[in-house]
Amino acid sequence: MKDNLNKKIIISSSVLNADFSGIGKVIKEMEKAGINWLHLDVMDGHFVPNISFGAPVVKTWRPYTKMIFDAHLMVENPSRFIADFAAAGVNYLTIHQEIEENISKIIGLIKKQRMAPGLSIKPATPPEVIRPYLRHLKLVLIMSVEPGFGGQKFIPRALEKIRIVRHWINQVNPECFLAVDGGITAETAAAVVEAGGNVLVVGNYLFSGQSIAAQIRKIRQKI
Repeated sequence: MKDNLNKKIIISSSVLNADFSGIGKVIKEMEKAGINWLHLDVMDGHFVPNISFGAPVVKTWRPYTKMIFDAHLMVENPSRFIADFAAAGVNYLTIHQEIEENISKIIGLIKKQRMAPGLSIKPATPPEVIRPYLRHLKLVLIMSVEPGFGGQKFIPRALEKIRIVRHWINQVNPECFLAVDGGITAETAAAVVEAGGNVLVVGNYLFSGQSIAAQIRKIRQKI
């Protein structure tokens, strides 16, 4: 049973802690290691304190891989950037519930650009805010650290939130992915999967061992 479950768990690798001077090589190494998705942490310095990269940079990465591009917009007014990320080759586009724009309208705009819409919440945000949108989403992203910086420790209380959202997804939209981002290691991955997560966003942990492939094997063995 564990083997079957293991195959259904998607690993989405964050490039936030990668060496950007050789990003093409890193992306190819990730793909060779069996990573399914590339997680793109887009930050504007306003919604979160850090700044990362935008659609023009993402577009230059698209030729390196056929992996799914999973963009997480930690930005104010994300509607301004939807068309740009579609043109850059993004497949899943996730926005935050905490923004001040109309969530339903943005979900519609994402679908219009033929991307799969996702919705994320910060650790302090109650899961109930997601429920009105669940039928219209392809992905829910639970933050298990404060968004904005890599290398943080997993917040254990996120597990109960994952269980709650998994129950709702199973009721109304079973095809919706439940992703978890922040502090994912081989040890925390097992707890996340047990709670109901099926997309593991892995960042700093990938670069903390002998190789990306070795770190992925450790995760797969645990889940």
